[in-house]
Amino acid sequence: MKIKSMIISNAVLVAFFIIAFPLTSSAQSETVKSAHEEVLKSADKLTEVKNATDLTPEAKKEEELAAKKDALLKVIALSQAETEELTLKIEEFGEIPEEFLPLMGFLTAELQKATTYFEELSKKTNDATDLNSIQLIASELKNWREAYYDPQIKPILEFILVFQNQEILKIADERFEKISQNLSKVKLLQSGTAELLLNESKNALEEADVYFKEALTILSAYIPTEPKEEMKITEINEARGGEEITNPLVPTGDIVSHEIQIAEPISENETEVSEKAPDIRGLIKNSIEKTKTAYKHFIAIAGMIKGE
Repeated sequence: MKIKSMIISNAVLVAFFIIAFPLTSSAQSETVKSAHEEVLKSADKLTEVKNATDLTPEAKKEEELAAKKDALLKVIALSQAETEELTLKIEEFGEIPEEFLPLMGFLTAELQKATTYFEELSKKTNDATDLNSIQLIASELKNWREAYYDPQIKPILEFILVFQNQEILKIADERFEKISQNLSKVKLLQSGTAELLLNESKNALEEADVYFKEALTILSAYIPTEPKEEMKITEINEARGGEEITNPLVPTGDIVSHEIQIAEPISENETEVSEKAPDIRGLIKNSIEKTKTAYKHFIAIAGMIKGE
């Protein structure tokens, strides 16, 4: 969704654009959708106040403060809603391989830190009494997301993708076994077409599983090892070229200190066969496509069973 242009302070504008496009837009809950709509409404209200010509300078200043505070609070509420939704998605998986449990615990712990931070930042915003304070809080939120939160979004979303795919494959395998049993009962396996479709669906699921396991291997690179020495806020400021992060609310046990890098794509100079290394999103997409192929065969076989 493209947000209409608006007149708004640079700090609030940057924070707004960072958060107003949900990372999980393809599968938003009603809570996140509602929070996103509230952000858009608050932005419209701020534009309205900025363009107002029937207010005294003092009244306009008060209205602008209220509108900017409300816009920032709505942005924080949207961030918190998205964070809570990601936590629920991670925690809903029933079967996680034991070696990935530390990663699951690490990601949920970091999301909980983010939730706590948003709660504290919301209180700080409510207590703000002037425009400068609101602008500083918005800048603080932007810096915090860049240094602490954004680096975790990639492994979080990939963790969800991989284990959602695992559940899809489990259901598909169960469906395959049931269809195989039904075919045996009606003796349709003697039909060359039925046997061919069954074999093709089996091959498709095996290929889907190969893609899934490749994605699982890449995901394992995120599994936490021994935590590194905590990076202090001053060190982060220096790494960012001296830009100060004025944030007394950053949780301890920072995300930055645990950040794990995934393998970068292979450059053209490193290989003549592949333009880039496989990535989790691409592998899961391939796995799902193979699973869809298997289901097409399932439907065809089911039609043959009904016609028997």
